[in-house]
Amino acid sequence: MRAKMGSTMMSAGRVEEFNRAHPVTDAGTVPVIEDFDLVHGRAKDAIGQQIQSAQRSLDANRARGKVRDQLWRGLLRLFADFLAVGAEEVAELRGIKAPRKNISEVRFVAQAKAVIETMVSTVGPSRTTGARNGGATG
Repeated sequence: MRAKMGSTMMSAGRVEEFNRAHPVTDAGTVPVIEDFDLVHGRAKDAIGQQIQSAQRSLDANRARGKVRDQLWRGLLRLFADFLAVGAEEVAELRGIKAPRKNISEVRFVAQAKAVIETMVSTVGPSRTTGARNGGATG
């Protein structure tokens, strides 16, 4: 569809150039050419708006990807810091290693869940839920 529209607009552009290069004085033809110029102008405006809209959509997708990447890096740092602080506070957590940072999101989430399950089973649910409920440990 895009190729056909582009080809049609190129043909219309050539017709418009021809009409400008060869002015018509016939009273019956002038209104037709003016209507053609009007419709061709509207079509060019509509295509320009579509191109701008597509560009804005691409820019928005890039911006969302950038935010998603920043959030992901922040999550990695937060989890590593959380584990480091936990290891300092609780001796049982010192042997638990944080997931590597250069893995896919799915693998990171799986490893993070495994680390959290290990923490809960090692430390016990009372200490982990206590930390979640205002920082008090039991």
